[in-house]
Amino acid sequence: MRALVLTVVQASRLAVFCALLAMVVAIPVGPAAAGLGPCVGDCDGNGRVTVSELIRAVRVALGNASVTECASVDLNSDGRASVAELIQAVVDSLYGCNVVPPTSTPTPTSTQTFTPSRTFTNSPTPTRTPSPTTTHTPERVPLRWMDSDGRLTSSTCRSDLTENLRDEVENTPPCTIDIMLTGGDSIRMVDCQGLVREGSIDGANVARATFRDSDSVQGCRITIDENLEVDLDVSPTTLVTIGDVDFDGDCQGLRDCMVTVEYTWTRVDLRR
Repeated sequence: MRALVLTVVQASRLAVFCALLAMVVAIPVGPAAAGLGPCVGDCDGNGRVTVSELIRAVRVALGNASVTECASVDLNSDGRASVAELIQAVVDSLYGCNVVPPTSTPTPTSTQTFTPSRTFTNSPTPTRTPSPTTTHTPERVPLRWMDSDGRLTSSTCRSDLTENLRDEVENTPPCTIDIMLTGGDSIRMVDCQGLVREGSIDGANVARATFRDSDSVQGCRITIDENLEVDLDVSPTTLVTIGDVDFDGDCQGLRDCMVTVEYTWTRVDLRR
């Protein structure tokens, strides 16, 4: 079985999707043999591992959930979910619990070159001429927002990956976001997990930021470029995040794709 290399960092909302993509690339396909052992990732103890349970296991590994949410993924009882335990959970989901997975036999194939089907480029922000009557100066104290109610609004990714991401987005708990004006039109966004995004804010109080997350699995590199935009002049408002997902190398036929995720933002009054 191919090894899974999963870098666990303080991650964006799309980091779990990157982990799920890595699992798809890492697991071989073929006949399985009967074996013995515990059912890793069977959170509810019903003798099988579902996609939703795999998502819970990934959340435990990323530190977004307590190991008590899925104790069976902690095979060695060390209080965390390791990469090896995640792999075993995926195997138990694919082949059934207590089944020995097949050993991959390399098959000669033609070398594939992944050429992006598009170029994802941010549109340049129009230059605005300041006006004494319309200039909106952001507050110079942190602005705190509550990020909630996630929904996947579009995806060109493969159907199983799309459904995994949809489940993760819809089940992600609320998270606070602090925004600080750092000078001129530059801002810094810091979420409840400590993830920092640098961005900008225009005269209409629309904030924009970018973030890149990546992972590598035995010759396949997965990169997600996240571009977000939110109007901070109203509350509640909508954060729109566009994720450009690129696969480079031996990625078992996975093609570049794009997802759009929206979250509801509600301003938190810090003056209370």
